[in-house]
Amino acid sequence: MPTYQTDDFVFEPLDNGTLSLSEYHGRGGTVAIPRFVERIPVSQVDADAFAQGGPVTGFDVPADHPYFSVQDGVLYNREGNALVRYPSGRTQEVFEVPASVRDLRHSAFEGAKNLKTVVLPGELGGMGSHAFSDCEKLEELRLPDSLARMGRSVFRGCVNLKKLEVPKDHPVFRREGSYLIDLPNRLLVLSLPALTGEAAELPQDLLQIGEFAFVHCDRLAKVKIHHGLRSIGRYAFYHCAALREIDFPSSLRSIGSRAFSGCTSLHSLRIPENVTSIEYKAFNNCDRLTLIVGKSSYAERYCRQFHFPYKHEFRWPWQK
Repeated sequence: MPTYQTDDFVFEPLDNGTLSLSEYHGRGGTVAIPRFVERIPVSQVDADAFAQGGPVTGFDVPADHPYFSVQDGVLYNREGNALVRYPSGRTQEVFEVPASVRDLRHSAFEGAKNLKTVVLPGELGGMGSHAFSDCEKLEELRLPDSLARMGRSVFRGCVNLKKLEVPKDHPVFRREGSYLIDLPNRLLVLSLPALTGEAAELPQDLLQIGEFAFVHCDRLAKVKIHHGLRSIGRYAFYHCAALREIDFPSSLRSIGSRAFSGCTSLHSLRIPENVTSIEYKAFNNCDRLTLIVGKSSYAERYCRQFHFPYKHEFRWPWQK
C-alpha cells in the first residue's frame, strides 16, 4: 500500500481506510496534525513518529478533527479520555494529567526529558507500551488504584525514578523494595535503577522477568533467582556491564532476545536442561562468557548452531 507524504510528514494507510502519522521531519515547535491527507482522514499517531524531527513543544489540530483534540498543546483523542502524545520538547518539570483521561496511549510521554513529576488521574485504567520510556529526569509517580493494564517497557530509561508509589492494597501491582511486580502475571516489571545496588534477590513468587526490567542498573553485580521462574524477557539485563554472577533455577524455560547482551563481566553461566528456547542474540557481546550446558541439551544445540563457547556441566558418575 502506498505511503502519503507532505513537507513535514509521512503517513501510512491503515486497514480501516484511514491514515497513521508514521514520521515527522519538521523543525519542531508546534506541530499541526491535519484532518485529511488527499481526502483520507488521519486517525492515528505511530509510537516513533516524532523520533527524527525537531523538538515538539505543542500540538494543534482543527476544531472539527474527527479523531484528535488538543488541550494546552497536549494531544488527546477526540473524546478527551485518552492522552495520545505529550510534546516531549517542553521544558516544564511537572504535568498533571486531566481527570477525564482513562488511558495513556503507547509512547504517550516517551522522551519527555524535562519532566520530573507526573500526576496521574484517579480513574486511569491503562498505560500503553513505552508510555514513559526515556523520561530521564522523572523522579516521582503514583499509580492509582484504578490502574489495571500496563504495556511493555513503560519505564524503560527512567534512570532517576525513585518515588514510585503503589497503594498497599492495589489489586494488580505491588511495590517491593526496588521492584514493581505485576501480581496476576507474577511478572517483575522493573527494578528501579536509582534504587538497585550491587546485589539483588528477586521475590520468591515470580514466574517472569519482564523485558528491559534491569536496563540501566549499572551497579548490579549479583542476582539471586528463586526456583519457580520460567522466563526471562527480551533485553531484561541488557548492558548490565557489572553483572558477574547469576544462577538460573532448574524451572527456567526460556531466555529472550538480547536478554544479557552487553553483560561483559559474565564469565560462566549454567543453562538448565529444562531451557527450550534461547532467542536471537541473547548473549550478544558477552565476549568473556562460556555457557555451561548439559550433554545433548537444547542449550548445547544452541551453542553449536551459533558457534557460542560452551562446556559440559560436570556430573558425578552416580548422577543421571
